[in-house]
Amino acid sequence: MKIAIVTCCTIDWLRFSLATHCSVSRNIRLPVDHIVVTDDEDLPQATALIKKFMEHYQVPIRHEILREKIFADIHVGPFSQSTLFRLRLPQILASAYDRVLFLDSDVLALRPLDEMLQMNLGDMPMAAVNDTAITSGISKVAANSLQSINFKAGDVYFNSGVLLLDWKKTTSAKVMESALSFVSDKKLQFIDQDSFNFVMRNKWMALPLEYNWTSNLDDCLKADAVIRHFTGRRKPWSDKVRAKDRIHRTFYSDVFLSLGLAPLPVRNARLYANRAFATYHYLKKRLKIWLKKRPDDRRQLREYVLNYQTPKRR
Repeated sequence: MKIAIVTCCTIDWLRFSLATHCSVSRNIRLPVDHIVVTDDEDLPQATALIKKFMEHYQVPIRHEILREKIFADIHVGPFSQSTLFRLRLPQILASAYDRVLFLDSDVLALRPLDEMLQMNLGDMPMAAVNDTAITSGISKVAANSLQSINFKAGDVYFNSGVLLLDWKKTTSAKVMESALSFVSDKKLQFIDQDSFNFVMRNKWMALPLEYNWTSNLDDCLKADAVIRHFTGRRKPWSDKVRAKDRIHRTFYSDVFLSLGLAPLPVRNARLYANRAFATYHYLKKRLKIWLKKRPDDRRQLREYVLNYQTPKRR
């Protein structure tokens, strides 16, 4: 079985993408090809960074460059144009692979992936994880996203940050082409993710939640995640990092240092105390409004997940 691990990013996100590949290489025994897709901006810098990574970690990286400007007129909102790069993967990878594992650049593999990569997908071209925060329709954002792609009660919406693809079935079904056509004509909440869900409704296999353990799940439940996905604004490398993510911050910092980049500053208790004091009055002011007008999203999400029957691993 020929397998590719693929990330897509701009040069600004390349260091995070390489950290993703580093975590994967430590949690896989199967022979795989590591592929990074970037645009053609600052190519010398991107090439130098990838070269340093390969020399230090002894992990070969195939660097593919997307020179087309086909996404310039597509509305991506707060997201980067690179979120659409994977829609051109059929032209980049052709049909050389049996399996493709696509990962967002804010993802880390924490436990072995070999079992996942060899799963039987049956007749499905894709396996993914239920995006419980969207499927449950708890928030207004979730409701708008589901409405924009005409999802009804009972339709399950997946998170596209971790996609396990039967590549031959995916290319023959022209999944990426259909998603690109849909996203070009719509103004969507989550761009390509909404588009993928529209195209692949009821045509994908559900993976256990541990294979794409998102930040909202981590807020309300405990799990031994296989793949940790740092959704939202609270990334391990940002100023909004949570105490429980410090170990991941250290990992990112070590990878950056190995690439000749500045390590992340240490977030100590004093800094957290200062930040807590600075936000105290704001929180006090907003608390009553939040309790009155906003539903208890965390409680509702926890109840939904606990009632959701996570499929058994195959």
